[in-house]
Amino acid sequence: MNVSPDLTTAPRAVRSPSRRPGPLPALLLGAVALLSACGGEVRHAEPPVDDRIEEAVDDVSERRLHDDLKVLVSFGTRHSRSETDSELRGIGAARRWLAARFADLSREHDKRLVVESRTHPIPAGPLLPEPMEVVNVVATIPGSDPDRVVIVSGHYDSRNSSDANHVDDAPGANDDGSGTVAVLEAARVVLAALGDDVPRASIRFVCVAGEEQGLLGSRAMAAVDRKNGVDVVAMLTMDIVGGVAGGNGKRNRGHIRLFSEGVPSGGGPPGTPPEQAVAIPVPTVVGSDNDAPSRQLARTIKELSRLYVPDLEVTLVFRQDRYLRGGDHKAYNEQGYTAVRFSDRYEHFDRQHQDVRVEDGRPYGDLIEHIDFVNLADVTRLNVAAVMALALAPPAPTGVVLDIRQLSHDTRVAWDDPGDMRTVGYRVRMRPTWAPEWSERVDLGRVFEHTFKGISKDDVVFAVEAYDVDGNTSIPVYPTPRR
Repeated sequence: MNVSPDLTTAPRAVRSPSRRPGPLPALLLGAVALLSACGGEVRHAEPPVDDRIEEAVDDVSERRLHDDLKVLVSFGTRHSRSETDSELRGIGAARRWLAARFADLSREHDKRLVVESRTHPIPAGPLLPEPMEVVNVVATIPGSDPDRVVIVSGHYDSRNSSDANHVDDAPGANDDGSGTVAVLEAARVVLAALGDDVPRASIRFVCVAGEEQGLLGSRAMAAVDRKNGVDVVAMLTMDIVGGVAGGNGKRNRGHIRLFSEGVPSGGGPPGTPPEQAVAIPVPTVVGSDNDAPSRQLARTIKELSRLYVPDLEVTLVFRQDRYLRGGDHKAYNEQGYTAVRFSDRYEHFDRQHQDVRVEDGRPYGDLIEHIDFVNLADVTRLNVAAVMALALAPPAPTGVVLDIRQLSHDTRVAWDDPGDMRTVGYRVRMRPTWAPEWSERVDLGRVFEHTFKGISKDDVVFAVEAYDVDGNTSIPVYPTPRR
């Protein structure tokens, strides 16, 4: 898609007029029938629409995404070891521009956005011939629960065919200029939609560096969060989210992949000493290889897509990332955190990690003319909906257990009373063991246990979510079987 000067700023022209969720897929309709037949207590309730989230989603602008990306690629290369003193070229110019854009947004909104350039020293390694510093540009909307954080990120560094080449052009329009400008746009629309409202969890908008040399920026940030005991509710990264078409000839518009790990990885990055790895709290998943916290986050985001961005088809990919590659969410998974990655449904490898050139009549290079700003806007909208919904929600339930003390045709689920008076109730989510997505929600009110008569825990997977008076809902928590 060639970018034209009259690029539209009215995204509604290419979106469905209704935000209400469409009918459940046939697979889930079958699941509903199965569960309803089990006990007669199960009932489906439509999730509520939050006007603030809807306003933010509507405000996302293709024009702003285009204009920001045009500036970002103008720095020539954003290689982590490129020029840092120039105001016109290199990663130093890029990070100062990003910090300035966030600072402008903060000034426009009564300085509600706390902007930082966080520097992390990195020792020499396989892809670093000498020690260096990576600088993550971080902008945070503080929440009322200061220790809880929702993160949305993109990496602003780029590379060409050789990672050792930090001099020649590496425009990185899609990898990952697309995710970087989406983070900028998300910050703008979320600030405007929240107004004077304070989210429960802080929202951290991050442009990280050093991704191409081994997730350096995100690993440094995740390690600091773990050391400081930060409760990262969810970490979302957008990496290669603006491609117009794949190398297989298929187009990306209307599609995005969402990657999530099924069994928590944890243990720290490669080379972590055993004594440090043991200290990292990794969530436990017993009785299911498909219900890690990151998998629950992915399911939640897909549900939000039906509610707020119905024109975007989200394909849940049940693995941490693509083969031979890894994004910044992996750095948070390594620290035991809940994290997922968005990436184009169809990739074009001639436009990733390639020198800009024409070879045997075949063009190579990650250029802005290969970006589909309609699709990039929809991916941005979904991330906006997700971070707002998660940040506005109450804390997720704790101490969630599945009673397995005896053989029974009934199922008892219990959880702790957190003493959070803004949490007004709980819902239990259910699906057959073979179903990829939740098919039922049972609203129980402010109780801390429930027995489902005639529903066997052998046939159904359960989880518990908390909600507040406005309907804001936490990520569902999978129970630990307990005798």
